[in-house]
Amino acid sequence: ALSILCTDDHIDQILVLLTPQRTTEVVKTAQVIDHWNQKTDKNIVVSFIGGSRVRAGFDILKKAHIPAFHFPADATRALGKIANRNENLQKTKQVVPSPDPDIKKMIQVAQQKKLQSLPQEAVDYVLDFYGLDRPIAQNFKTESPTKAQAFFQKIIDKGQKVVLKLSAPDALHKTELKGVFLDIQTPHQFQATWQELTQTIAQNNLDQASIQIQEQVDQALEVFVGVKTDKNFGKVLVFGMGGIFTELIKDTSLRIIPTNNQQCLIKMVNETSIGQILKGHRGKVFPNKKVIQSLEKIEQLVVDFPEIMAIDANPILVTTDRVICVDFKIMI
Repeated sequence: ALSILCTDDHIDQILVLLTPQRTTEVVKTAQVIDHWNQKTDKNIVVSFIGGSRVRAGFDILKKAHIPAFHFPADATRALGKIANRNENLQKTKQVVPSPDPDIKKMIQVAQQKKLQSLPQEAVDYVLDFYGLDRPIAQNFKTESPTKAQAFFQKIIDKGQKVVLKLSAPDALHKTELKGVFLDIQTPHQFQATWQELTQTIAQNNLDQASIQIQEQVDQALEVFVGVKTDKNFGKVLVFGMGGIFTELIKDTSLRIIPTNNQQCLIKMVNETSIGQILKGHRGKVFPNKKVIQSLEKIEQLVVDFPEIMAIDANPILVTTDRVICVDFKIMI
């Protein structure tokens, strides 16, 4: 039977069920399954029902790395998961017209220069194109302190504090380089911080580096949104608690892209502790719908541009009326 099924182009997956009778040869059956599993690319899943009577067959299947289950329901559920996974992978492989040729060109230029991630100017363009909110910010080359200070002055004249941070395609973790400074409020603080960031850029030989001046957003929840590329599952969307303790706390939830379902994203957010806080806590209400919309836009971005290997948006600040992408990295 397996020799026929494994060579039939109309069959994608095979389920082998065994219930031992008096003359059933459990070990030989497992060996035959192992033999054909090595000859085919089709998924073979097995359910040997019988407890101790089928244990020897289970040992052979386990050694051969063939998925084996004690109950048929578990085996069929596994087949369903594999089918859904394959469908998602096929969707992500579909070639779709680029929604914006400028973004396509920016990615191609970065790839030609062998950059790890898109430059900040390109990231800002992407955020604006997809309607993702970002703070008032501007990048300045290190040799432009006068223009930078004028922009800094405009922000503090509005009564806002300022963040200064280095920006470079190769600087993926700015805090580890001491590349982020908060609560800058005076010209003296600005000059001292500018000088320190300039030295950091020079000491670390950062290519295409600049210094970003950004309005500081206080009184906000920090969330994290990421996209990873997994060799088995393709693009994976990650949501959770943001900030410098993201990797330590691990309050995250995962979904395979494309989700194609807003309810799926809502459930994903609600699976996390930070998601429960976003629903409202002690009278403080947050724009939960805007969080979901931001997830949809980020998911759409990686579907539109399969060249994007990863996204690290940490933190995204959620105030009572805004969802602000403060630090957004696009890896290619």
